[in-house]
Amino acid sequence: YAGLTATAILTVTHGPTPTGLTLAPERHTLAAGDGVVYSLTARDAYSNPWDVTASGSYTIPPGAGGTWAGNIYTAEAAGAWTVTATYAGLTATAALTVVHRPALSGLTLDPEHHTLAAGEGVAYNLTARDIYSNPWDVTASGSYTISPGAGGGWAGNMYTAEAAGAWTVTATYAGLTATAALTVAHGPTPTGLTLAPERHTLAAGDGVVYSLTARDIYSNPWDVTASGSYTISPGAGGGWAGNMYTAEAAGAWTVTATYAGLTATAALTVAHGPTPVGLSLTPERHAIAAGDGVAYSLTACDVYSNSWDVSASGSYTISPDAGGWWARNVYTAEAAGAWTVTATYAGLTATAALTVVHGPTLARLTLDPEGHTLAAGDGVVYSLTARDAYSNPWDVTASGSYTISPDAGGTWAGNVYTAEAAGAWTVTATYAGLTATAALTVAHGPTPVGLALAPGRHTLAAGDSVIYSLTACDVYSNAWDVTASGSYTISPDAGGTWAGNVYTAEAAGAWTVTATYAGLTATAVLTVAHGPTPVRLALAPERHTLSAGDGVAYSLTARDAYSNPWDVTASGSYTVSSGAGGGWAGNIYTAEAAGAWTVTATYAGLTATAVLTVTALPVAGFTYAPMGGICLGHVVRFTDTSSSNTEAWTWAFGDGFTATVQHPQHTYAAARSFTVVLTATNAQGSAVATDTITVTAAPAVTITYSPMGDICPMTEVSFQAVNRGGSASYQWRLDDTVVAAGQFVSHTYSLPGLYTIWLTATNGCGTSVVSTTIRVGSSPRASFDRVPAGDVVSGNTVRFLDTSTGDPTAWLWSFGDGETTNVQHPTHIYIGPGTFTAVLTVTNACGVDRATQVIPVVPQCQGASITALTASSPGVVGQAVHFTATVSGDAPIIYTWTFGDATPPLAGENLPTVSHIYTRSSIYTAELALTNACGEAQKVLPVTIVPTIIYLPLVMRY
Repeated sequence: YAGLTATAILTVTHGPTPTGLTLAPERHTLAAGDGVVYSLTARDAYSNPWDVTASGSYTIPPGAGGTWAGNIYTAEAAGAWTVTATYAGLTATAALTVVHRPALSGLTLDPEHHTLAAGEGVAYNLTARDIYSNPWDVTASGSYTISPGAGGGWAGNMYTAEAAGAWTVTATYAGLTATAALTVAHGPTPTGLTLAPERHTLAAGDGVVYSLTARDIYSNPWDVTASGSYTISPGAGGGWAGNMYTAEAAGAWTVTATYAGLTATAALTVAHGPTPVGLSLTPERHAIAAGDGVAYSLTACDVYSNSWDVSASGSYTISPDAGGWWARNVYTAEAAGAWTVTATYAGLTATAALTVVHGPTLARLTLDPEGHTLAAGDGVVYSLTARDAYSNPWDVTASGSYTISPDAGGTWAGNVYTAEAAGAWTVTATYAGLTATAALTVAHGPTPVGLALAPGRHTLAAGDSVIYSLTACDVYSNAWDVTASGSYTISPDAGGTWAGNVYTAEAAGAWTVTATYAGLTATAVLTVAHGPTPVRLALAPERHTLSAGDGVAYSLTARDAYSNPWDVTASGSYTVSSGAGGGWAGNIYTAEAAGAWTVTATYAGLTATAVLTVTALPVAGFTYAPMGGICLGHVVRFTDTSSSNTEAWTWAFGDGFTATVQHPQHTYAAARSFTVVLTATNAQGSAVATDTITVTAAPAVTITYSPMGDICPMTEVSFQAVNRGGSASYQWRLDDTVVAAGQFVSHTYSLPGLYTIWLTATNGCGTSVVSTTIRVGSSPRASFDRVPAGDVVSGNTVRFLDTSTGDPTAWLWSFGDGETTNVQHPTHIYIGPGTFTAVLTVTNACGVDRATQVIPVVPQCQGASITALTASSPGVVGQAVHFTATVSGDAPIIYTWTFGDATPPLAGENLPTVSHIYTRSSIYTAELALTNACGEAQKVLPVTIVPTIIYLPLVMRY
């Protein structure tokens, strides 16, 4: 104070109440049997520490073993342990790791007892123990052997078995040994089979017993006689009772035994039985010609039908009357016929049929019928018989060749002749260089098919007569006279008279004479000329009017007593009334003086007159071009041909248009007929001339056809050309090869497809070409698919897919359970299990077809699924990893385990839990696949495999 200081000593102790504890050492490692001293420190709320080691209590978990002396712990059981100290209601912990003692006191080899098949492997684990029985793995450090003779191979601690037997496995480590018992069975898969006896001989009816031995890849044998299946070569017959065979058919046979997909064979020779029970004689049926021979063989057979040759020991006979002779078993034939050959041996008989035919050498021929008469068109059947030197006949009709006299015509169909030309003919048959003949008379056919009337053309004068003859002919042109039986007529208007077949002419002209017989007709042309003497004349025109200066041509006709006319214009002489003036040029008169005049014509002393009026009025007339046909839109040129005294012209073209020029031109706007009127006028008046002209349009066509709907093969299709233009000719192309003409055509299409129809219409004014396409369909072909394609689960939906061809238009489904539908692609649900036949019926206009499928429907079930998949851990090399699956689904369920290390999969039923040993450290992907009738499931699981851990002792220095 006031620049001065004073000090005092204050001692502060920890608070009375601890709030925390610390145990040291906090982490420690020692070997079993060693000790560790723990200290315990308390702290108050201000972290002031004080030692409470002596006041604390100490524990370690049960199983650690060891002992406590206050705060000192002596270890026993190896492991990781927690040490707990307690003071004033507080606790503190420390980690203590106890390792085994380095000193080894024992070994254990696992598995101690194990059975496996040759070729399989087993991984051994070798465990060392100290004096406290603490174990540690020394598998990788041990050495391993197996009993001599066991064979096999070691890969570290992994042994792969070879020789079947019971063996001892020995492991050695640090001078100690441990043993285990190993039983090796033969491998599961045989690689070879042996069948005994390998060769054997016995008689039919005797038996032989076979034994069958399997061997694996290591030649380990085991008896599989009872499990094998046995067969013998086809045809050997006999019977099997397990591995015992009783022989039947004689021969050299191969016996085959089968086991596990392998086969073994043995040779078996079976001889026939000692006693024959039957005989057979061969040839059983035979045919020879007389004089030829046949050698018979005789075969005996035992009760099993085993046969052997006894030809040399048999005796032989033939039917009475057969003749011939025997040289032991060789028979030489004599009499033709069907005979029975009998052979005898050991009290048994056998027979054979022998047919003896005629000898091969032909002596003569006979042709039948020898004489015959028939009508043209009828047929006669000839038979040709050959005979040998012994007069044995045989039919050679089919082998002969046949001819008939030249000019007979007709046809041959083998030995059948169909007649043609009437007459007496000779038929000749030839066979093997010989001939035979027969007489054949052919009359004309009974039915005429044609008539001929003669003379076919004839000319006579009216009043003369002509005699006709009538000839009938059959289909083969055979002719006969039917004049007296025919009836005769001539064209109407011909007049005249008939006296039988004689006609007397009357009217001049060209006429048709018709003769009728048996429903047939024949015609001839008869030209009747006028009589030679005229009896009257006619002058034309009888009345005529013309303008002065115009001309008129007269024609003069003479007629005979039958009024038959003929022109005598060029031979007549002509005059006109005096004062008429004008002039004649032959029969043509050119008028001069107006008035009414008489024209007189003279011929052969006869005269005829006509009245001619000559006026001063014009005479109208015209022509037009083109004359052959006027096309729509073309120019028509009109030319006036009126009399020369015409002064004015008025044209009316018939379509509302007019003209006043002398020679007009006009174009028509429509295609039809028009009446053209020309009015010719002069000072005395007018005259009219008319004419009708037709205007034609170019064709404008379309095609129609029926039927218009579906067209099926072999249906007649009718086509029509519809023309909106002028009349035309029509040319059709109905497919690649068929052409036709006309407005209406038809065609039948035999094959389905698309066809293009072309139509060309033509007239003088143009051409129109059009086309259309028709489709010829086909009858449908039914087919369908379904989903699912295999078994169907009842209650599930089945989709049916129509795959029919041929363009069906209607579908009818019958599902086999009473249900139907007519949609194209239906769905259906089958309620209960069973086998159903689904039927699809497809239809179009061209036909109907059906397809069927059998559908198996199975009951509903639950598909396989995997709920969980686990594996024991940690996974260590050489130690078994245990896999466990939790699954659901209807049984049976097939489990397939794959472990990801190239070992074969493990498959079977009821395998939810399996074990597997990995030989290398890695990360593997294990997989489980499940399958049942209703589904599949897969699940994968990563598996980590670590190397084997070796614990070394920890040495602590203080």
